[in-house]
Amino acid sequence: AGNTSAPATANFIADNAIDTTPPPAPTVLVQAQPDGTVKVSGTAEANSKVTITLTDGTTHEVTAGPTGSYELIGTTPQNITGNITLVAKDAAGNESVPAVAPFAPLPAPDAPVFTNETTNPGNGLVTITGTAAANTKVRLTFPDGSVQEVTSSPTGDFSFTSAAPQEAAHYNAVAIGNNGRESLPALGSYAGNPSTIYNVG
Repeated sequence: AGNTSAPATANFIADNAIDTTPPPAPTVLVQAQPDGTVKVSGTAEANSKVTITLTDGTTHEVTAGPTGSYELIGTTPQNITGNITLVAKDAAGNESVPAVAPFAPLPAPDAPVFTNETTNPGNGLVTITGTAAANTKVRLTFPDGSVQEVTSSPTGDFSFTSAAPQEAAHYNAVAIGNNGRESLPALGSYAGNPSTIYNVG
């Protein structure tokens, strides 16, 4: 019929308040992982974005959950001693003051210890044995400069056999941790094949 009602009215009060209150700084717990990466966890304002800057300068962003908890497990080993910084940002874009947590990487392993060297009288190949931390990669450089790597046994033993006869000279080995850090070198001296007669002067 085309009838029109009387207009309805409603009161409207504009709220011009803008959230300018920064969130509190995150709490933080830093833990070095066996593979050299780092785990950063703690609490921040619920649903806020947490920007984490690691000691190598890389930044990562995670979102705090409804209860405020957050966690980051890095993807690359961190081998630099320094501070990890964190900043929380709320939905309005307000940023907290930085939270700072000190970080020290896992130490490098102890240097390997050589226990014996033998020369095969038939082919002149040299076998060098020793010990290192259990299940640790060991890299040995033979007197001729050739390099081999093995992983020590669960009891820490390792053994290398050269691919060719060796002349009398020094050799060395380092242990390499899961985080890629190398030990100080262990030094050894090979006196030469006892079956070989050396003419001197």
